[in-house]
Amino acid sequence: MSADRDKGEHKMSVANIAERMVRDTMVERGLKKPEARAIVAREAGVKPGTIRRLCNGSLVHVERITDRMNAYAIRRLENKISQFEHELAVARLTAARADDVGILRAAAALDEAKKALKG
Repeated sequence: MSADRDKGEHKMSVANIAERMVRDTMVERGLKKPEARAIVAREAGVKPGTIRRLCNGSLVHVERITDRMNAYAIRRLENKISQFEHELAVARLTAARADDVGILRAAAALDEAKKALKG
C-alpha cells in the first residue's frame, strides 16, 4: 500500500512541475494552454499528449519521463537565474552611472566653489 501511495505522490510531483511550467510558458509568451503544453513538451523532449495526460492524471508510466521533466525544469530555472543575473548587472551599471554622474557634478561644483573663493 505504501508503494502505491509513493507512486501517486511521485506522479503528482512531476505533474505539478509540468503544470507550473505550462502556466509559466502561458504567462511568459502570452499563449493559451494547448500551445504552451506543446512548447513545454517540445522543449522537454516528450510528446504534447504526454504533458496533457500527465497534468490530468491519466499518464500511466510517469517514471518514463521523470528524468526529462526534471532536467527541463532545471534548465528553465538556470535560464531564469541567468536572466535575473543579467538584469541585476544592468541595474547595477545603471545605478553606478547615475552615481558617477552625481559624483562628477559634485566635483565640478567643488571646483567652481574653489574658484569662487580664490577669485
